Amino acid sequence: RAREAAELRATEAERGAAADARAAAAAFEERLRGADEALAAHERALAQAQAQLASAAAEHASAAMAAGAELRAKDAALADASTRFTELEALLQRIAGAGGAPFGTAAALPGLS
Repeated sequence: RAREAAELRATEAERGAAADARAAAAAFEERLRGADEALAAHERALAQAQAQLASAAAEHASAAMAAGAELRAKDAALADASTRFTELEALLQRIAGAGGAPFGTAAALPGLS
C-alpha cells in the first residue's frame, strides 16, 4: 500500500507539474500575443509617420523649387532694371553733354541721329 500511495503521489505530482507547465505556456502565449499586437501597432504608427514625412519632404521640395523659380525671375527683372537704368543714365549724360541743344532735336540726342 505504501508503494501504491507513493505512486499515486508521484502521478498527482506529475499531473500538477503538467498543469503548471500548461498554465505557464498559456500565460506565455498570452504575453506573446500581446507583444505581437503592440509590435504591429508600433509598425503601423511608424509607417504612418514615414508617409507623413515623405509628404512633408515632397511639399518642402515643391516649395523650394517655387522659391528658386521666383528668385530667378526677380534676379532677371533686377538685371533688366539695372541695364535700363544704366542706359537711362547714359542717355541723361548725353543730354547733359549736348549743352544748349533744344530737346526734341537730333542734336540733343547724339546717339539717336
